[in-house]
Amino acid sequence: PAVAEPEDVPLTLKEHPTPDDTDAELLLLDSQPDVQRKMKKAFCEPGNAAFCPPLGIACELVLRHGAPPELAVKKNAEDGGDR
Repeated sequence: PAVAEPEDVPLTLKEHPTPDDTDAELLLLDSQPDVQRKMKKAFCEPGNAAFCPPLGIACELVLRHGAPPELAVKKNAEDGGDR
């Protein structure tokens, strides 16, 4: 059977990946340590709200199935803390 890729989830974690970058895509069969490593490296570029893989994945996988849909992002004190 064919595997359908969700259209709304950005499985590409970097906007301009290099061909040899193995952490640029989140793959269906990645192990949990691989997913954690890749997600730690994925980030939202300042001023680029159009391409934000962590937020896109969170919206698709967490918010769609939460009741009520809620996502809290907490920042460390050394990063400015929660506001």
